[in-house]
Amino acid sequence: YIADTGNQRIATLDTTSGSRGADMSWNELYDCYEHPGQAMTCSDYYFMNDGALQTFVDGSAHGISQPSGLALHNDYLYVTDYTTGTIYAFDKTGMLLDWLKLGRPNTLGGIEFDSQGNLYVVDTGANEIIRISPR
Repeated sequence: YIADTGNQRIATLDTTSGSRGADMSWNELYDCYEHPGQAMTCSDYYFMNDGALQTFVDGSAHGISQPSGLALHNDYLYVTDYTTGTIYAFDKTGMLLDWLKLGRPNTLGGIEFDSQGNLYVVDTGANEIIRISPR
């Protein structure tokens, strides 16, 4: 799943499609890490050519202006909309299930769940992380 902010949509990428392209130059200081007692691990970065990208959710059909954060949780896809300050929930077919307006326009970013089902949302305007707990 991809938050395609510039095209006002959530897209999917078929990771079995396309072909490996040219290597991407990357600063190795940021893509290598070492776990205690293990060897250094580094990542390879390269372009993909002709990958199959499809629209999963057309944001304009649901009032989503700038999708920014995505989180999969219990077979549902949660999406933050930067512009409207709303969190949307979709099932795996792309059907809108529900939404929550946080009243924080032009601020919402990343989103993630913890193992207890608490939802964490980044508010870039207030420099805060919002926790929303299940009932």
